[in-house]
Amino acid sequence: MKRDNSRLWKRAGRCLAAGLLALGLSVSLVPGAAAEDLPEWVGSPVRPTVNLQEQKKLPEKFDLRHCDLDGDGVYMNYVTPVKDQSPWGSCWAFGGIAAAETSILSYLGKSWEETGLDLSEKHLAWFALQPVTEAEAGKDQAGEGLQLVDETKRRTNEVYDAGGRVNYVTTLMSTGVGPVLEKDFPYRGAEGLVSEGSFGAEDDWTIDEKDEAGAINRNVFAGFTLRDGNILPAPTYFNGVKTYSQEIGVRALKEELMAGHGVRISYCADRTYLNRSTWAQYAYEEVPANHGVCIVGWDDNYSRTNFLPGHQPPEDGAWIAKNSWGSEDPNGWITTENGTVVGKNNWGIVEKDKDGVEHHTGYFYLSYCDGSLGREPETMTFTDDLAGAPFYAMQYDYMPALGGFWETYVTDPMSSVNVFTAGQDMLLTSVSTRTTRSDNIVTMSVYLLDQDAKTPDEGKLAAKLENLKFPYAGYHRLDLTEPVPVLKGHRFSVVSCVVGSTDEQGNPTEYSVSVNRGQDLPTAKNLDMSAFCTARVNRGESWLYYRNRWYDWCDIQAEDWFHRENNGRVVDNFSIKAYGVPFLWDAGQDFDHDAVVASFNSGGKTATAVCAFYDKDGQMLGSSVTEPFKGKLERHAFPTGRIAKEKIASAKLFLLDEDGGKPMCEEETLPWIQTNTR
Repeated sequence: MKRDNSRLWKRAGRCLAAGLLALGLSVSLVPGAAAEDLPEWVGSPVRPTVNLQEQKKLPEKFDLRHCDLDGDGVYMNYVTPVKDQSPWGSCWAFGGIAAAETSILSYLGKSWEETGLDLSEKHLAWFALQPVTEAEAGKDQAGEGLQLVDETKRRTNEVYDAGGRVNYVTTLMSTGVGPVLEKDFPYRGAEGLVSEGSFGAEDDWTIDEKDEAGAINRNVFAGFTLRDGNILPAPTYFNGVKTYSQEIGVRALKEELMAGHGVRISYCADRTYLNRSTWAQYAYEEVPANHGVCIVGWDDNYSRTNFLPGHQPPEDGAWIAKNSWGSEDPNGWITTENGTVVGKNNWGIVEKDKDGVEHHTGYFYLSYCDGSLGREPETMTFTDDLAGAPFYAMQYDYMPALGGFWETYVTDPMSSVNVFTAGQDMLLTSVSTRTTRSDNIVTMSVYLLDQDAKTPDEGKLAAKLENLKFPYAGYHRLDLTEPVPVLKGHRFSVVSCVVGSTDEQGNPTEYSVSVNRGQDLPTAKNLDMSAFCTARVNRGESWLYYRNRWYDWCDIQAEDWFHRENNGRVVDNFSIKAYGVPFLWDAGQDFDHDAVVASFNSGGKTATAVCAFYDKDGQMLGSSVTEPFKGKLERHAFPTGRIAKEKIASAKLFLLDEDGGKPMCEEETLPWIQTNTR
């Protein structure tokens, strides 16, 4: 929503239509397998545990701008300054970036004052509404994603005024794209034109596919990659007359805030519901959301009398919300070369600065009972484990869930799978999936497929992460216990088995799969929506397992019942991804087959060096590992051992950080001498 309330961004309905897969497939599928015949990618029974601890007591007031997250008595500010989204209706991007900035600061354990962290809303807003190109994602996925209905506006400034949803942020960032630093893609046009206190809409705000050096502008990030995109329970419920706070949702938001995560949420920004003398917002009726912000704290004792007289909520309490309509905090201003100030605005709660001067902060109070609070509050967590190294994000799901999800829950074992082909020699380090309900239990498996494999489990089970329980729905990236080497051109599969519930003995009683679903172009036009979705689902990419049989996802989508169930909506591939990093050094065939001898430098970190040996088909025959070391390791021999020498065709070297087994790919960690070559 724009700062002057003159334009409300439109949202599609968020209904999660229940899938009818069990009914649609039960006609043609064979009977389910007995328990002893369950595939190896199904998790073992989840042993129930007794929680003897009482639920943690939460404070009555908390604010990420001044808090002690570590319990060391040091209070820090984990919130970046309030920014100004003018001249565009890009509030969803500002709310998402604000949440990302806070989560990254808390991950680093550093305040904004220490880092000056500032991420780009412009990059997010542009590329979330641009379908991927062949250069960005390959020929098979080119054209997939989200774009404006009006083709004359698709690569113009109008992209920034199209509005957005919560899952646009995680859809983009889960691909390894962003967040990006503000200095690389600043929120302004090409000429930096200014009008009416903001950067001018008449300027050119578009972003080219490639920069001047030929690098792809989309596929960049600032050293932090998304770990989780959590969709929290709704913080309110409507009883048919009034809206009240909902304990499970309120507690989830508070616990995430105390974990250092900003909460991206939407509400109805309208002067009708805002008391401008106290800057307290309460929509006293159930109305649709039209604006996105970031929650950074709460106050249980914030009095209901602070809201508009005659329209006060049924209970005390309010969220502390960070807006994107500017403030009087100079840390959020931009002063142009000619002295014009951009981003200054007298909006929000009035507080005193360190010098005792009162100023509008850009924050406001949002009632726990607001009748417009969005039903999908979201938080994000990030890591920097892939910083300093090229990495590969392999996926087929570039389309956000603009039309909700196609999902189903069944009692027979069910699983979703994506099959990938390695574009180059790499170490598979992590995988991801997406859950659609709280407390789902996930087992992830990786298979190195046989050359002639016809199904996604014909090959070697190379990794398995069993029975991981996620408290919230959303995107989740999981590190493999040990990285899996995969050679260029070889296929591997990532299997996601999601359990929705278990019996008292921990045996699964409900399995589920889900897929992003979006409005196609005709439906988007009929609904007067600004954007529509395109999916690119190709044979052999995604598979579904049900009742002891594999189905290519293309065949399922071709069924008449599937078309009827998803009338007017397109359904994507499964949201399963794989992430890898390149090998440090390829010894190839140029070594003495008794051993590979090499030297390393791990810098200041403790590391383990590994040499893996392969046959002519690229299958790993075995490996040799060093003891942990720090600094230089000179002329270490990696013996081939009991591996039949005549079978060895190549060898590859890499380093693992001892803390968690992360691949080390910084320049200083590369092998600095290779010896014993022919």
